Amino acid sequence: MRFVFAALLLLSFAAPTQAASPIIGHWITKDTKALVEIAPCGKAMCGHIVRVLSGVKNAPTTDTRNPDHSQRQRPLVGLPVIIDFVERGDKWQGKLYSPEDGLFVKGTLSRNADGTLAVHGCAFILICRDQTWHRAP
Repeated sequence: MRFVFAALLLLSFAAPTQAASPIIGHWITKDTKALVEIAPCGKAMCGHIVRVLSGVKNAPTTDTRNPDHSQRQRPLVGLPVIIDFVERGDKWQGKLYSPEDGLFVKGTLSRNADGTLAVHGCAFILICRDQTWHRAP
C-alpha cells in the first residue's frame, strides 16, 4: 500500500500543467485591419483597438454593428475587443467582441510555435472562427 501511495505522489509531481504563453503586447489582427494592445486589467488580460489599419475607402470608424444602438457612435479606436481573459492551463479564456459582426463570443487565445497569436471564438457553440494575429514590429 505504501508503494502505491508513493507512486501516486511521485506521478502528481511528474506532470506539471503547462502555463499559458504571455500575450501582452501589440498585435496586428487578421487581414491587417487593426492594431490591438493586450495588457493586464486587474487579474485578467484585456485588449483594445489602438489603431485602425484598414485602407478600405469609407471603412467605418465607429462601432456601427453594435447590438446596442446607443453605442454605435463610439469610436473603434479604444474599443475593447478582448475582455477579461484569464489563464486556463496553456490557453487564455474570456470574451471577445467582434466589431465587424457586433457579437460578443466566448474565446480562447494561445501562442503558436511561430510566435503568432491564435484567436478562437465561438457563438452558440457551433459557429466558430479562428484567426491568426501577428506581433506588431
